[in-house]
Amino acid sequence: MTRARLAGLLGGLSCVSCLPRGSATPDTDPPMIPDDENPVLVSLARDCDVQAGQWVIDAETEHWSGGMLAWWTVDGSVVEGQVVGVVESDPNGAWDRMHQVLPIVSDWRLQVNGVNTRFTCAEPVNTLFWVQNPLGARIQCRVLGPDPAVFDGIPGIPACP
Repeated sequence: MTRARLAGLLGGLSCVSCLPRGSATPDTDPPMIPDDENPVLVSLARDCDVQAGQWVIDAETEHWSGGMLAWWTVDGSVVEGQVVGVVESDPNGAWDRMHQVLPIVSDWRLQVNGVNTRFTCAEPVNTLFWVQNPLGARIQCRVLGPDPAVFDGIPGIPACP
């Protein structure tokens, strides 16, 4: 054992005796976010850029979020799962901004969830968005597209009330 490693080990052990009694007891309560601090969707845009061959999603919430989950389909038979990540946050937790660009693939076999999409700008795409809080709980949903009911009853996709 090297001298540096031994010194680190002994230093760490001596520090344990400095902790107040009971401070190493794990907190078994699940983390909670007060309802008034859960994210609230303020804006959501899903646009297709024909020239660039890509879909662009932009969203903003009041309060910090855990990003969004999104499911894409035309008729419910083929469904893609996407993630819209947080790209900018207020340091004090007042808001989050999310952004995702999904290039359109020319061959559906090249489609990778979270990376690109098979759906073209010409298709009547429906998208179900779920905003998550920082702990990953689904808080608020919105459906964009011509047939919001297409998601009703699709196994594995949470219903949007």
